[in-house]
Amino acid sequence: MDAYMPTFAKTDQENVIPTFGQTTQSQPTDTSKGNLKVDFTELNQMFAYIEKGEPIPESFTSTSQQISAEITQSSQKSSTGKIIPRDILTTGTLINPIYHDIIDPALLHKWDIDLTTIKGEKFDEILFERQNAIQLRAQEVLDNFETTQVTQNAKQDAVLEYIDLIHPFEKSYDYESAIKTSYKVINKLNKLPGWADQALVLYAWLLILKEKLRTSFRLGESGSEFDLGRINTEFVQIMTDALNTSKEVAISFIGDDFNQELTAQQIYKAKLEDQQKLQESVFDLLDTGNLKLINEQFPEAIAYYNRAVLSLNSLDWSELRKSIESLIDEISDLKQLYDLSLVRKFSPDEMKTLSSMARSSQEGRKVSQSNQELKKLMLRRYNLREDRIHELEQYIHQQTEQKYKALSLISQGEGLLLSDLFDETIEAYEEAITILISAGWEGQIPIITDRLVKIRQMRETFIRNEQNEYDHMFRRNVERRLFEDSISHSVQQQLLEYEMQGHTAEELSIRTKEIESQKQDIFEKLDDVEKLATKNQLAEAILALKPLKEKLEQHQWDAHLSFIYDFVTMVQEQQKAKEIAWEQKQQQQKEIETFKTEIEAYLDEQAQKISILQDRKSHYLHDFQTYMNTERATSNDA
Repeated sequence: MDAYMPTFAKTDQENVIPTFGQTTQSQPTDTSKGNLKVDFTELNQMFAYIEKGEPIPESFTSTSQQISAEITQSSQKSSTGKIIPRDILTTGTLINPIYHDIIDPALLHKWDIDLTTIKGEKFDEILFERQNAIQLRAQEVLDNFETTQVTQNAKQDAVLEYIDLIHPFEKSYDYESAIKTSYKVINKLNKLPGWADQALVLYAWLLILKEKLRTSFRLGESGSEFDLGRINTEFVQIMTDALNTSKEVAISFIGDDFNQELTAQQIYKAKLEDQQKLQESVFDLLDTGNLKLINEQFPEAIAYYNRAVLSLNSLDWSELRKSIESLIDEISDLKQLYDLSLVRKFSPDEMKTLSSMARSSQEGRKVSQSNQELKKLMLRRYNLREDRIHELEQYIHQQTEQKYKALSLISQGEGLLLSDLFDETIEAYEEAITILISAGWEGQIPIITDRLVKIRQMRETFIRNEQNEYDHMFRRNVERRLFEDSISHSVQQQLLEYEMQGHTAEELSIRTKEIESQKQDIFEKLDDVEKLATKNQLAEAILALKPLKEKLEQHQWDAHLSFIYDFVTMVQEQQKAKEIAWEQKQQQQKEIETFKTEIEAYLDEQAQKISILQDRKSHYLHDFQTYMNTERATSNDA
């Protein structure tokens, strides 16, 4: 026969919660944890009176109450190691003081919440207002995304339309206008978020335009020729750099003469498709995040928003990214308030109603609609706590492992950065951030995202330095070819004058070989200079100009000496740019080493803080859930 199960038995200690227990032995019981021994002799005598149908003497009442209280206290000690105050559920403050550190005190100050005095109605009002305000902010973010999308795409289309002006100039042989327009487009692309790498491919086009301008190329005209072979080395270098720098660069439009039927939309088809996919992904992530927010699935909402931030990082939409990060901070704050709501007490009236529901069920009476709503609320809070406990336990379990995975990827990324492997670095960082998001990291993510932004800026700087090198190379090559053309013209002029002086054909042939040999010697020395300059051995390139100068003076080609001085000036400018780039690289290396040390310490510190907080919340919610099990069991019967 089952032993008596006390409900809300009165005790000498009014602040103790009785629990539903069951005993099966009619012998003194050792409760082990509390070392409590209870004598059930009088209790068995009470059952004897009940079985005979006789009233229980009043002398037994105090004994039964005492036994009930002792069993209750012992049961609670065995599960928590301490006596649980009764007012944890009913009387006193809305939130028991032992749970106050489930929320950051700064947030309580920010929202003007005093946990020692606040009432349930006011707490619910604040929670509702904050939740409603954040939902409106989330919708604003989504609206801002759509507005930004329209604005950025319009800017992008305007630049692409500008690119389409280059071909008409080229087809009409107005190479100067085509070159000028190309540089304007490059400047515009450099200012367009995420497009600087695409400007590199235009330098290959510029190379062709400059060569056509130098040779005064006219399609089909005699004496007008365009030889891609003369610029093939530079052309291949530029396109190789472009392909190494950007995975979206398309080369299908490249030929001996750029396909003039292709528009900018076709040239940049791969890039545009990638941008479109990214934008669609961001919209879906924000939209899903908003839905999770409405459904009060705050950790999931934050995870979706953080993934949106990661995608926006690829688009380089910095203002919108910061707006979403601000929203994440607000949701993180709201989540703390929401966690606090999961350990709030029921009011005395609510507890009274729950007891009434239990009695109504026992007596076969119908439970009122309002009471049914209260029962649903109690069950909902119970389920929410269960979900939150499970979620926190998952985070705690994987926290250390995920932290080390993320740290390993970040260290790997920083190592790749030293070799200017920017895309690989970015991929490593994106994977690391994704791992931390899955481990429940929230407000800490922007610190790492900011580093990713910095890496993208390094990439932009690297690309612009490459563009500067192309400009220097173009200037050198144009000047060099003009110099070669001038030398060739001088050679022809000298031979013509020699012939007109009445020299024999044999003498003319010998003289031609001598002058051609001198010219070839000069061109070879010029090749040596260019090779050194291309390898960025600029000081050596300048020194190599000295033998060239001596050859020009030896053959009395003084008119061409201006090229030497111009070339030296160009190489010196390139040397200065190289020194600046080298200084930037040295600074980056220092930043990399510093950041690797700082990020390791930061991840360790944050992982520890997060683990402590998650463990504390899990413990509190689990404790509170244990306390509520009794009430849930009662109400479920209703």
